[in-house]
This record gives sequence, structure tokens and C-alpha cells, in this order.
Amino acid sequence: MEGRFCPSFYKKTHKINFTDDEKELISNVQQELEEKFKIKVNLFEIIEMHILNFTHDYKKYKELFLKKKPKIIFVVVAYENKAVVAAAKDLGITVIELQHGTISNYHLGYSYPKGSRALGDIAYFPDKILTFGDYWIDEDYCPISKINIISIGFPYFEIQSKEYIDINANDNQILFISQGVIGKQLSKIAYELANACPDYKIIYKLHPGEYVTWRDNYPNLVKGDNLDNFSVIDNSETPLYQFFGESAYQIGVCSTAIYEGLMFNCKTFVVDLPCIEYMADLIEDNFVCKINNVDDLVDNLTTFKPRGYDKDFFFKNFDKTLLKKVIDNE
Repeated sequence: MEGRFCPSFYKKTHKINFTDDEKELISNVQQELEEKFKIKVNLFEIIEMHILNFTHDYKKYKELFLKKKPKIIFVVVAYENKAVVAAAKDLGITVIELQHGTISNYHLGYSYPKGSRALGDIAYFPDKILTFGDYWIDEDYCPISKINIISIGFPYFEIQSKEYIDINANDNQILFISQGVIGKQLSKIAYELANACPDYKIIYKLHPGEYVTWRDNYPNLVKGDNLDNFSVIDNSETPLYQFFGESAYQIGVCSTAIYEGLMFNCKTFVVDLPCIEYMADLIEDNFVCKINNVDDLVDNLTTFKPRGYDKDFFFKNFDKTLLKKVIDNE
């Protein structure tokens, strides 16, 4: 209980005194946000809250690390654990991040202006990142050098996919990979496709965050659920990898699952919706096909010929020996 209530008490008993320059900058940003998005926002309060959260957590983590004296700290999402990273690095403890999802030059957590490495160490960025494969991070935008971006593999995928990686796919099964930010538009395309292609079986796999609300938020799925060739999956009882193995096609926008589907040789289509920029490399290399609407999808469903790709480039086999070298700092 102490860890839960200490930050609240700390924020009530501490205050941030912004300089005149900081006040002017924050006021200007707040004004632009309010004018651009037609909203009211108290940016001073938001920034103060985050600073106080950080200073409290930084102090506590530093005390913990001084007591426990770890040599290495592993984090999963470094940009959500800034106090952990900063406290460890200030004590000379190596911080290693394990890749958790899609990384690209559009991801604000990993993409920095060119030349940022020359400015020196970034307090909130890990010393090393262990990636799924060589594909994921380009040192042109990453603030650490290539030698510290290490392809270690994706053991979870390797283990969980074994049972389904070689099963025979249904040539007429199409798997939709949903996400909350684009679910309404994607579900509309799925429903339209089911009507346009009655000989195809449509599987619409919801993100876990959509399981409870889809009947209220996605009217096209409610209609589609009544079709003979349409199934809405709103639970995790059947592994996603089984759906990949059974499906000849996958359709989504920018989910990390899209890359996993590629490992199952799913012919892949990505819809031109917000965050498709994450898929720019895949589109440019012709690994996937970008589509704008259901007509576009129908036209390309059988005619699109994806370029061959090295699967290890995305998800290499887990390299236990390399991991040991990283831990031993060899």
C-alpha cells in the first residue's frame, strides 16, 4: 500500500517552480494545442504531474538499486519506465530493453533527430536493445550505435508458433487483425468483403481491448456476425497463431501481429488508415499490398504477388549464446 499512496502524498507536498522562459514556452504550446484541436487543456498541470511522478519514482528506484546493487536492469518498455532507466544509468548500471512490439522511425519512443547520438548519452534511453531480428531498428534514427542494437530472437513466437507453423491453410480464409484506433473502419471493410466475396470465410480477430465493447462500437461486426461466412473472435480461447496457420490471407493496418502473420506465409494487405506509415518499408519492398477500400482489396486479392523475404530478418531463432554474452558484457 505504501508504494501506491506515496506518489499522491509526494505530489501534494511538492511543487514545480517553472522559470519565466518555461512558462512562456508551455503557454505557447498550450495555446497552439487548444487552437488546433478545439479543446481546453491545462498543460502546466499535466507537465507538473509528470515531473513530480518522475522525481518521486527516480528517488525510490535509486534507493532500491543502491540497496540491491544489480549489475543489469532489464526493461520491456523503456519510454514508460523513464525513472527506472535514469536511476540505473546514474548509478552506472547497464539498462537493456527487450523489444515488445513494432519499432520504426515513426515511433516516438525510439526515433530521434539525426545527430542526436553526437550530443552524448540520453538519460532515459537504454544502453542496449535486444530485438526480434535485424529488421527492426535503424541506427540512423536510434540514439545508440548499431553495436548496442542486438538481434536476439523472439523465443515466445518460436515456441508458441511451432504447433501451427506448418499446418495447411484454407485457401479461402481471410483473417482481419483489429486494433482499437482503426477498428470501426476496418470492420466496415471486413463486412463489405464478406458480402462481396461469399465464397471466402472471414475471420475478424478483435484486439483484447475490444472484446467487451465491440457490439456497441462496431455495428458492421454485429451485422456481419449474422452472415454464414463471417466470424467475430472476441476471446483468446483459440491462439492467434492457429488463425494465422489456418488462413491464406491477413488484413490489418499496423499491428505487430501483421509481422507474425508474414511468418506463416499469409498474403498480406494493409489498409490505408492512421498508422499505416509504420508499414512503409513493407509496402515499398512489396512484401505487403496497400489497399484503400474493399474494391481495391477485391481487385488485388488473387493478383497480388508478394516478394519473397527472409523470415529470420523479422524474427530470428532465439540465440541463447548471444544473450549470455550480452549479460556477461563480452
